[in-house]
Amino acid sequence: MADPRDSRARNLLLLSGLILLGLVVLSMAYRGVDPVEVVATAAFAPIFVAILFFGLRGGVGVAAAAAVGYVALRWPAIRLVGMPTLSGLLVSRIVGFMAFGAIGGWAASVVGNSLTKLALFDEIDDATGLHNARSLLAVLDRERSRAGRYAGVFSVVHASFARPSGRGRAVQSALRALGSRLVSSVRISDHLSHFSDDRSHLVVVLPETGAEGAETVRSGLIAALEEWGAVALMTEVIRLPGAEETLTELERIARQAMTAPPSV
Repeated sequence: MADPRDSRARNLLLLSGLILLGLVVLSMAYRGVDPVEVVATAAFAPIFVAILFFGLRGGVGVAAAAAVGYVALRWPAIRLVGMPTLSGLLVSRIVGFMAFGAIGGWAASVVGNSLTKLALFDEIDDATGLHNARSLLAVLDRERSRAGRYAGVFSVVHASFARPSGRGRAVQSALRALGSRLVSSVRISDHLSHFSDDRSHLVVVLPETGAEGAETVRSGLIAALEEWGAVALMTEVIRLPGAEETLTELERIARQAMTAPPSV
């Protein structure tokens, strides 16, 4: 499934490009440029849309259609003055359409593939700077395997709290501050992650830690949230082995959160 952040970035790029192109078209019309050339310039808009949504094939396909349309618009003039007279103008426009569709489509495809690969390996939560749900799932798999192999134990502390209201830099800054505060309260070997659905979730994976140590971390997590100005809606300590069903439910929530839109 596509990362919601990719869709948001694509839509922002689309809006910016169309606004810029619209300004160029309006400027040409205001200066009294040949209406056919104004329409030809406006024809770059559907090519741009096709590039962003369909990549190389879409860009080339719509560019070819734009080239045919331009020739059709110029056909009365071609019949009047002859093809040789307008050949330079026709070639430049057609080449411009095709080059924009092909090069832009290729570039969009390359960037899209790179972003997809990056998303597959992204393990940092954008809101807090902590680990994200993908990283949490990988660590849980690793700790479960290690505990099974060596008959060991590990614990997981899970706390959820209401997402901060509002948007923008203030909320982002507040969540970053919370992330920094929490990092300083756990061991280097512990794995601290944050992800969101209808609420925010903080999860600490504690390797080789029993119930007593996990309770200490849970108390510290609650205190940190209260100091930050949030109240924990739910906290739990999951000790493994012995609480597989509870851990499975937490993993389900984390997987679901991976496809949810960013919280801020």
